[in-house]
Amino acid sequence: MAQIPKIYRIDTSLEKLKSYLGAEEKIVALLNLSLLNLGTLRKVENSDFKKYTLDGVNYYLYLNNSKEKESEWKEFLPDKLTNQCDFLEDKISLLLFIETDNFLFVTIGGNAYRLIVPFIDHSFGLDLYSRIIKPEKDEIVSIRTRGITGNIAGLSEHYRSKYRIIDFIKFGKIPQEINIKLSEDISKEFFSFLLQKVNEQLSIEVGKAFKIKKPIEFDDLHKIIKEINVILELAPSDYLKSYEEIKDNILISNFLVRELETIIFDDLQYVGKPINDVVERFQFDFFNPNSLDKYYEADKFILKARDENGLLKQFSIVLDKDMVYETIMIEGINRFGYNNKESILFFLFLLD
Repeated sequence: MAQIPKIYRIDTSLEKLKSYLGAEEKIVALLNLSLLNLGTLRKVENSDFKKYTLDGVNYYLYLNNSKEKESEWKEFLPDKLTNQCDFLEDKISLLLFIETDNFLFVTIGGNAYRLIVPFIDHSFGLDLYSRIIKPEKDEIVSIRTRGITGNIAGLSEHYRSKYRIIDFIKFGKIPQEINIKLSEDISKEFFSFLLQKVNEQLSIEVGKAFKIKKPIEFDDLHKIIKEINVILELAPSDYLKSYEEIKDNILISNFLVRELETIIFDDLQYVGKPINDVVERFQFDFFNPNSLDKYYEADKFILKARDENGLLKQFSIVLDKDMVYETIMIEGINRFGYNNKESILFFLFLLD
């Protein structure tokens, strides 16, 4: 049966992975770190993978099927309805890791995204597209952006027809996900094996992942991976960018994260106190940027932190997103006091 897979790239330069040698060792480490982070004691071994090599490309399949979570409907319905009913949800996690000479990719099925999200290159799809972009010919179907200026945190826009990439670029907006009809010449140059009509323009979706929006067989996936390797050798265009993305992990961890920690700690003196318009307060939303839509549309926010055993435990429920940051910081203060910088910052890294 044909599938429409999303292809992600694993960022093997991450501090947590770069000490492991070889793709297989990195994959095992990645999964075990993710499972531990999710509070699962199950450990993955090399023997848990099915392996297959084709044209020098190595495929590693990991499949797990389990009942992991009780449906929230059980708490909603009265006991007289739920008595003797099984509300455990079946969860399938399928991960197909793909190793080429220079890269490690993965495509997923079921409930597997949460296992890879800490380890993917979150701009891979956009970076790949930037190497084949034709601004005057490519047509935007829809685009989702994140704002870095003004009051708009995110925006989704849809277009009826013939809206070109060249017409879109706006300062202060970071593309997060774009649905595009590629130009005819690029469609033919790189993906001719997927075309069925004369003058066909291939539809793709790019963001964290790269997805060709038509059902494909495994042989097509293999050809796409080989073409991706060719495309990644091309020079990228900066046409989609109104900013410069920092990817230096050493700079990020040794300087930028430290600056952010200082700003947050300095703000502690104002937490839980009346707002003074004269004081410049911490102005950032306190959430995972990969969950922007869910954050702004949520009706409630369940705040959890890890205990000394690494298990997530709920410490509060907030109904107003504007109280998320304050509630988290007050919890940190109540646990460690105002002056215990190291403990408070460590607590923030244990949040979920």
